Amino acid sequence: MKKVLFFISLAFVSISMNANNIALEVLEEFLDARAAESPIRYARAAKELARLAAEGHPVHQFVLAATSREADFPREVVISDTDREDYLIKNRIKIRALAEKNSSALYILALETNYVSRIREAVKRNNEYALNEYGVWLMNQSKFKNERMLRDSFNYFSRAAEKHNAAAIYNLGVCYQKGYGCEQNLASAIEHFERAAVMNYPKAMNALGEIYRDGGDGVEINVGKALEYFAECAASGNALGQYNYAMELFKIDGDTGTNDVKAVELLKGAARQRNLNAMVEYARCLYDDIGINSSFTNKLRGAELDKACETLAKAKAQRDHQAVSWWYHCANKLEYPPAMHYLGQCFLDGRGVDKNEVAAVLWFKRAADLGCIPAMISLAKCHEEGVGDLEKSHYNANWWKTRADAERGVRNARIWIESHSLK
Repeated sequence: MKKVLFFISLAFVSISMNANNIALEVLEEFLDARAAESPIRYARAAKELARLAAEGHPVHQFVLAATSREADFPREVVISDTDREDYLIKNRIKIRALAEKNSSALYILALETNYVSRIREAVKRNNEYALNEYGVWLMNQSKFKNERMLRDSFNYFSRAAEKHNAAAIYNLGVCYQKGYGCEQNLASAIEHFERAAVMNYPKAMNALGEIYRDGGDGVEINVGKALEYFAECAASGNALGQYNYAMELFKIDGDTGTNDVKAVELLKGAARQRNLNAMVEYARCLYDDIGINSSFTNKLRGAELDKACETLAKAKAQRDHQAVSWWYHCANKLEYPPAMHYLGQCFLDGRGVDKNEVAAVLWFKRAADLGCIPAMISLAKCHEEGVGDLEKSHYNANWWKTRADAERGVRNARIWIESHSLK
């Protein structure tokens, strides 16, 4: 077991060594789970942290208070604003004093305020969490373009990985996969992802699943392996793993729909974590009745059948409305073109919203202007039929079809679009 926080525990826990070791393990597990993007693991660790905080452990109180307002903090663990302020105020001075001697305490102090400056100080003292997080910060600052900063990120990840930090090992895998701060090397990327996956790091599991799903660069496509990794990642509650596993289940089902219910539940879990692709796909499932079983009505007759059909119709209307709500959020708040296209279709069909062809055309146009090919095809049909406030125009319909071909990379279509405009 790692001992990077041992001095912190000894500083505040004047009880038996066994209890002290338990407190240390809880703190380390919480920090590791926080970095892993595994909601299930994070929620479990947060509950244990809160339990020890309630028992009066100062460091646990401070860490709980410092992280409890973060966007991804587990909702299952709630502390009041009063408790949060009390935990911070009564322990802040102690943590600051300890931080002068201990890098782990300095890192914990950085969780609350002056993040970057304190992270830098903890980096100088070779703290594994700080090394990894500062590497991520540099990478984001560089927008993955500044070579010097990318090399620095790679070096910080390497130093943290030497201390067996799972997040850093995963980030090294990303560097090797993308060529960030190093020579691109998929074999090395896979090696690091496998190391992190063994350490229960969900993002590494997902990365391996994507590699075996897509293949390339000497790696053969292996659907079985991809499914295994996605399933393991999804089981941790990781949103990206849930989304990828769901989409693979749809693929292997074909027209049978055997795993539709499971896939939709996975999408729902990922959507609730605000995974953009999952939100859009979950809404599509609601709208298209995927994962819904209505076959029980086959055995009903007369009044029972009428009542069941009425119930199903109400449920269908509610699903349509929910789909519109998801798509509107993704389209209007997040500016996501596929959601704009789906929303336009809702207005065109009059499902989940009142029928409004003018609104449909506006959403199609908004999505098409952002490069959404299905929206371009829908606009072409609208021009052909004179939908909404559009006049029938074979030329404009053809323009949008050609624009769609240009987006797909058809050379002649690109050349034609450059010299022609909508009328």
